[in-house]
Amino acid sequence: MSLLSPSAAATRARTELRLPVWWPVAALTVLAAALRLFHLGRESLWFDEVYSIWVAQGPMWSLPTLLAWKVPFPLYYSLLHGWLLVFGPGPVALRLFSVSAGVASVPLLWRFTARRLGAAAAFWAAALLAVSPLHIWYSQEGRQYALVVLLVILAADALQHALLEDRRRDWAVYALWATAALYTHYYAGFVLAGFGLVALWSWWHKGHHRAGFVRLVLAHLTVGVLFAPELIVPLGQAQSGTWNWVAAKYGVPGLRQLYDLAAALTYGTLFDPSPLLKLAVLGLYSLAALVGISALRRGEERPVLLLVVAWLGTAPLLAFLISQIAPLFLTRYLLPVLPAYLVLVAAGVGRLKPPYARRLGGALLLAMSLVAALPIYAGGLKEDWRGVAQVVATQEQPGDLIVLVDEDIAIPFDYYYTGRADQLRISRGVTDPAKIGAMVAPALAGHGRLWLVASHAPGEQVKHWLLAAPGLVLVSHQPFQGLELMLFQVGPG
Repeated sequence: MSLLSPSAAATRARTELRLPVWWPVAALTVLAAALRLFHLGRESLWFDEVYSIWVAQGPMWSLPTLLAWKVPFPLYYSLLHGWLLVFGPGPVALRLFSVSAGVASVPLLWRFTARRLGAAAAFWAAALLAVSPLHIWYSQEGRQYALVVLLVILAADALQHALLEDRRRDWAVYALWATAALYTHYYAGFVLAGFGLVALWSWWHKGHHRAGFVRLVLAHLTVGVLFAPELIVPLGQAQSGTWNWVAAKYGVPGLRQLYDLAAALTYGTLFDPSPLLKLAVLGLYSLAALVGISALRRGEERPVLLLVVAWLGTAPLLAFLISQIAPLFLTRYLLPVLPAYLVLVAAGVGRLKPPYARRLGGALLLAMSLVAALPIYAGGLKEDWRGVAQVVATQEQPGDLIVLVDEDIAIPFDYYYTGRADQLRISRGVTDPAKIGAMVAPALAGHGRLWLVASHAPGEQVKHWLLAAPGLVLVSHQPFQGLELMLFQVGPG
């Protein structure tokens, strides 16, 4: 028996889906691809992106091995391994994987919305995702964020179908996508918690039949069992303090961080006009979302509203509460809630009357998003490992020594570096001047010059030691985006 009665809108949407309406979706998909492909290789890969290649191309790439080595987000790296085998490990090839996931999310969100809310809301939801500055940014980044958004959309669509049809195969599909999302990023679990609550509400609201409850519970137990082998990774990271850097950099979130999240979902993180204009853009989006909520809560589409609101609200709420103890409130981790936000905005736009008001209102929101997306293409926004490596490789001389602080930055540096100079890698944990000297002084023997590359660590202690060391003369100091490059001449001392 169905846990969720078909609404008039859903029935109408099925009829509409059989009509020749593919061309607006195709046009939006092409637009999404163009916005995500533009200047795709302009920026250097930053640390996390090169780390993606390093893991995916290493001996740990297979899912069982990644699980054994306790590497987080193993599904992303396993899929990326196959992608890089076909397209190679270049910067554009890496980012194309995320672009593909980002572009595919547009028609999938259209399908989800069309089945539930009709063609008008579906068009605006897909259009808003296509031009979303935050989604464009992470679709151009060689990390797992665009993929987890795609998988959460698929999970939401599968859940709604399972609630409607209440068949075992539908619940199995939901369990599959939910598990895949968890293996791609752990914060998908916060969204899935909201989905679970919606499923329980639907079961209870529709008569709490035993068979439906069994299928519901089995689906979620399946997700838990399948994810159990990976659960040790986030638990181990929490115990070892892996994420302490979040607390050090961002602190405990407050209401300001919730506002910043809403702003980022609306116009990204790079849009920086006057505060009044930013507030106006956020206000228009919020007004459209409130109109959508008001319209949906009065009709047979109320169960859809519950799902979308849970999708949007549960993850930020849980992350916010947990972060009061262990700060982990990061916008990019909460990217999977973006489609739900845009569905509510689209529902509001789709309910505007007369039709010209709907078109004007939607066009205004799209125009604002496109303007907010322009800074993405300005360049100079990511760590410039390519620039640093090129300078060192083209200017190095026989007998040069390269000092890297922190030692992990050898991963992105060596990705671009084509020279052959010796390297000394110093951990961020080495801050005592005596220990620094014990490492650097012996390494200087036989070397005429020293390059210092510092990033992802304060690096100040090593820099101060070099500046004060007798026999070392600073020749040049070149700042790069997110990096610092210094050249010293080694003399008698």
